[in-house]
Amino acid sequence: MKRLVPPSALAAALLAGALLATSAGGAVAGALITSAQIKNGTITSADLKNKTIRSSDISAPTLAGLQSGSRPISGYELVVEDSASVAAGALATVEASCPAGKVALGSGAFWVNTYSAPQVFPIDAGASETTWIAGGSNNSGSADRIRFTLVCADAD
Repeated sequence: MKRLVPPSALAAALLAGALLATSAGGAVAGALITSAQIKNGTITSADLKNKTIRSSDISAPTLAGLQSGSRPISGYELVVEDSASVAAGALATVEASCPAGKVALGSGAFWVNTYSAPQVFPIDAGASETTWIAGGSNNSGSADRIRFTLVCADAD
């Protein structure tokens, strides 16, 4: 007389075998891949399991930037440009660009003699990361000029 294995026992055996195979595969892959084999900049947050990175794994400057809610800024530089003399009632613009390898973080401008503020904006309606422009009308009763300061930092 043939003895039959109940279907539930067969299913349990197959499930156990599948679990064993998949759990061992992860351990093998973990043992085969080292940090030397991973190209810098290729690991993203989607690749990391939550709560696997500790503060001791992160450099002090980076950690300070993360805790303050901003990234560390390096290579900070001010670019200052003055317009030519502008007659009373005339329009003027002045343009400033960050040096190569730097991006604009913000800017400010004013009319030198009256301290009123011209408009300031990036070139090409916000498309430029490096060149901004300031402009306006000299509403004073005498010649004036625009002083424009662009705040730049390393692009990394």
